[in-house]
Amino acid sequence: MKFDLKSDISNMEFFYGDDKKFYKAFKNIDELIAKDVVKDKEFICTPQYSSKNDLLKSLFSMQSFEAELLEKGHKTFVEKLLIDIKNIIPENKHSSFYRIIKNEKNEYFLRAIVSERYNDYNDNITVLLGLIGISRQMELKQAEFVIQKFEYNEPYVRIYFGKEKAKLISGVGKVKYVIEVSNDEIKRESLKFVGAVNIIYGEENGEEKQLYIKSNRVKHKLLSISHGSTPETAIAKLKDLDQYIEQEDDVYKTIEDISKTKNLNGIKHLVYRKIEKSKNPGIVSKRKILLNELNNEVDTMFKLFAALGKVEELVEDIDGKEFLSYLYYDALIYKKINKDDYEVDE
Repeated sequence: MKFDLKSDISNMEFFYGDDKKFYKAFKNIDELIAKDVVKDKEFICTPQYSSKNDLLKSLFSMQSFEAELLEKGHKTFVEKLLIDIKNIIPENKHSSFYRIIKNEKNEYFLRAIVSERYNDYNDNITVLLGLIGISRQMELKQAEFVIQKFEYNEPYVRIYFGKEKAKLISGVGKVKYVIEVSNDEIKRESLKFVGAVNIIYGEENGEEKQLYIKSNRVKHKLLSISHGSTPETAIAKLKDLDQYIEQEDDVYKTIEDISKTKNLNGIKHLVYRKIEKSKNPGIVSKRKILLNELNNEVDTMFKLFAALGKVEELVEDIDGKEFLSYLYYDALIYKKINKDDYEVDE
């Protein structure tokens, strides 16, 4: 069961378990929500996804130092700090809607903090709008797209519509333009259409492999629909996909820069360092084996792509794969990595 609970900070308590896991307790439930939804007067919930980080960020940016304090054994201090922060916030001045999940075992989970204007563009709607948008382009622009891949990891979904025909780029290989359609039930931008590319490289046994890369820069975003948008607005915005042709040409020109790369081991080292320092949960859990794959020298573009591709294959987490797609783009195209804005919150 999923429901939204409106509460201010006076009806909440925060604490950590013996395993340092963060918990949040809602009090006075009978005053906050109808009794037919929640039978208990209070319940304890466990934050999921980025909800913990979003909550701590709203409490004087506690997310920036909470993890380090816990790691150094200061759990009691952090709990006392949360109590002090709660006491200095005026009543009714920190009121929000909290997306709560209740499972069959009567366990509660905090999925997200949502707004009053929230529209639920769920996975079914994402698939529908994605198909409508791409089919419109196929009809108007005589474009040929196929569904290359489908990823699902509650609470979001990603669909990859790739051009059927690849473009040969000298010094790089075959490249296919991709429109990635993604939905995130939690984040502000519920539904996004983003341009990306698959670099196709050969294997020694003749099997083709693909390296998926995309930029986190605004110019590669085709359109986005927020949770606050009405369904009518969402449908109308699909016409913004018309710009994909201009972006496709720009992406191909950008990919040509990869062929100018002279220091292949330097690119590999950039990726190695970023993985080594990453806080992305999907990367952290596989860090050792990922770094092992990047230990060997690379003297050809094929070997570089093969090493990066192997790392991508080893990462199963959808957030981890997205982290790599951004990382690879910056390393290959810009030959430098000086931004952390594509790190996924713990």
